[in-house]
Amino acid sequence: MAEGKLNITPKKYLKENKYFCFLCGINLPDAKRRARINSSVAKLLSDILECELDTIDVTGYLCNDDCYKNTNRFAALRTSLAYLSATLKDRQSHAHACKTSVRFKRGVPSDVKETSQPAQRRKSLNSVF
Repeated sequence: MAEGKLNITPKKYLKENKYFCFLCGINLPDAKRRARINSSVAKLLSDILECELDTIDVTGYLCNDDCYKNTNRFAALRTSLAYLSATLKDRQSHAHACKTSVRFKRGVPSDVKETSQPAQRRKSLNSVF
């Protein structure tokens, strides 16, 4: 059994195999096309993928072309969503705090009678028959 382990050659990692995108898996030999996954990006990725932070390799890379930009876009949209949610909740609490109603009464002058003319015609036609 010891001889079987000695006959196995260890896997050799080439430089090209070391640099690949964590999300899409493309090869990233050019340093300008990749971004290292740091702790803040790893936290964003754990939120996006809905997985634990331990499952994300912080020594890995993301491609600058698509994955890293989309991760940053997600962070910006999440911040905007939190701001809009807080704004709408504030407006709603302010609207309920006001004692005046949101709906206004119809702008009918007070000197106009409540009876309408078509109803009076119907009465006159019914009295004729």
